[in-house]
Amino acid sequence: MRSLVFVSHSLPPDRSSLENVGGMQRVADELLQALRARRDVRVREIVLRVPWRHAHRRALVFLASLVVRLPQVVTHGDTVLFSSVTSALPTAAIGRALRRRGATLATIAHGLDVTQPHPVHQAAVRAALGAMDLILPVSRATEAEVARRTDTPTEVVPNGLNLDRFERSEPPTTRAVFREERNEWGDDAFVLLSVGRQIPRKGFAWFAAEVMPKLPPNVHWCLAGDGPERARIEHAVRRAGLQNRVHVLGLTSEAALARLRAQADLFVMPNLPIAGDMEGFGIVMLEAAAYGVPTIAADLEGIRDVVDETTGVRVRAGDADAFATAIRDLCSDRARRTKLGEGARQRARGLGWDHVAERYVTALTDARAKRGR
Repeated sequence: MRSLVFVSHSLPPDRSSLENVGGMQRVADELLQALRARRDVRVREIVLRVPWRHAHRRALVFLASLVVRLPQVVTHGDTVLFSSVTSALPTAAIGRALRRRGATLATIAHGLDVTQPHPVHQAAVRAALGAMDLILPVSRATEAEVARRTDTPTEVVPNGLNLDRFERSEPPTTRAVFREERNEWGDDAFVLLSVGRQIPRKGFAWFAAEVMPKLPPNVHWCLAGDGPERARIEHAVRRAGLQNRVHVLGLTSEAALARLRAQADLFVMPNLPIAGDMEGFGIVMLEAAAYGVPTIAADLEGIRDVVDETTGVRVRAGDADAFATAIRDLCSDRARRTKLGEGARQRARGLGWDHVAERYVTALTDARAKRGR
């Protein structure tokens, strides 16, 4: 594969604006940079760069424009990689024409871009997936959802991580800084961290109401991010009388997130099953892993591809007693926590973008070769 056309409907406006962007935005941007850095691939891009808060309003116009633009740009021998199934939706109308011109079509599938339940969206998703030569789900759970909609070949390639963004201080230094900044919590404070958009499937309100009251008084939970569930989360915290132990931080800078990850003892991903709204991967767990922070997570969907017995603990979703028991056990077992943290760090190191981009190029080259047979 020599010529790659990269298509994305939602990238950050510029390389300096990666704070508080969506996970799919960051992943698509970092993958594009990794592909452009390769000498064996000539990359052309058709992308919409837009702030996350404006992405949905401008995406429809951009996607409609692809129906005209792609046939003008794509030529024989091109491989077209769509950064998500949403970006690939125009191929429901023009996919066959592009393939007749000799192009190879592939799309990354994240999860919600496949499962969003609106009937019109689902019809378009099925048609777009059927127009592909190859689909690249980010997890086995997403692959299963793709398989329910098409028999197009798939190959799972996980999300990658820009390892240059992550560097954890040694534990003694980290804890000293922690005491200086959070000395009112006490030297024995045990810190849980969650990062993400505050929506129902993330389970944050449930965790505040059902799990935190079961944990010892030295356990603190920091929650970074924002979203429509924030008021409900804060109400649950007040109702449980946990204002001194649950810290709802809102949108948080990259520098502050780095300090939080360095100070955290455990990362928590308390997802709940929501029909049509799956967790396709969970890049925030991988970002915590880069700091050597193990994860306690719901045993759901794409989370299973990130958290296993070497990097953390998976717990039955919605089981408050099981979550509380798992957290208490790790709170009291520093040796096990350290071992899991090192396993998490090794997992993250194995998913740097150089390695993941190589997997994409290999998969796309093979798909291109099959077209030539």
